[in-house]
Amino acid sequence: MAGLAPYKADFLQAALDGGVLKFGSFELKSKRISPYFFNAGDFYTAKLQSAIGTAFAKAIIEARQQFPGFDFDVVFGPAYKGIPLATLTNLKLGELDPASHADTLCSFDRKEAKDHGEGGNIVGAPLKGKRVLIIDDVITAGTAKREAIQKIRQEGGTVAGIVVALDRMEKLTSPDGDDTKAMPSAMGELRKELGVPVFAIITLNDIIDGVKSKSLASADTIKSIEEYRSKGSQSERDAIILNASPAACADRNWSVIRNSYLPVRAIRATAKRIDGNVLTVKLYQDEFIRLRDGFKAEITGVVERVPT
Repeated sequence: MAGLAPYKADFLQAALDGGVLKFGSFELKSKRISPYFFNAGDFYTAKLQSAIGTAFAKAIIEARQQFPGFDFDVVFGPAYKGIPLATLTNLKLGELDPASHADTLCSFDRKEAKDHGEGGNIVGAPLKGKRVLIIDDVITAGTAKREAIQKIRQEGGTVAGIVVALDRMEKLTSPDGDDTKAMPSAMGELRKELGVPVFAIITLNDIIDGVKSKSLASADTIKSIEEYRSKGSQSERDAIILNASPAACADRNWSVIRNSYLPVRAIRATAKRIDGNVLTVKLYQDEFIRLRDGFKAEITGVVERVPT
């Protein structure tokens, strides 16, 4: 699929072939009517389980190269769908990168604490003093992820990041139910709140690009998904400020600047401003800028919310 990394294209194709990704009309928990539906619970054959475990592992290995300082000791699957996803991911990490992950640990939680036998909330590796990477299918409102984060912290662990199979790129629902209001995305809110990598194997943009490039859906279906994206995607995005010498952007001899806060997926920057000897560039969620070789940039933090 043109434009997608091979592991993303393979994962998208497996999701389509296995009926995990479907097109039609589906009512979501948010009460929105979506023209597509993704159910990670349908990855139940050995072939599909291998595909999703491989995709998670490759996305994580790529993220470790992109985000300086991103590392973890334990992969953690929140009950219930996260349990097999974390297990499959850990197995594939050990196969694909044994030098780094042969001894990576795996854990999951119980919905209710066990009061007999070994007892407790956690099954698998203890979390105390460990850096924990949460593995799950999607992020909707972020409620389930915050519950998992609370359990990890109660067990003495530290959340190192969150990775999901699909970023639907949807805004949160408004408290008053008015879906026309500008709202941030759940993934963006978690990134800002935790200050750690929060990323996905594929996004809604990847689905659209993939099915268009291979004509895997009808023109009407693609149009309905694009319209849904334009109406339902987050209408505010987290902005950060990157400062660099103006000479750093003087020509097209670029080197990638990556950081520990945002995933890297697009080459674009907006709202440039020259202020003295510093070029200020606003970077939005899922974006990055390339600077000329030999120049450095400093991420100064989330400073504002910017309507799209």
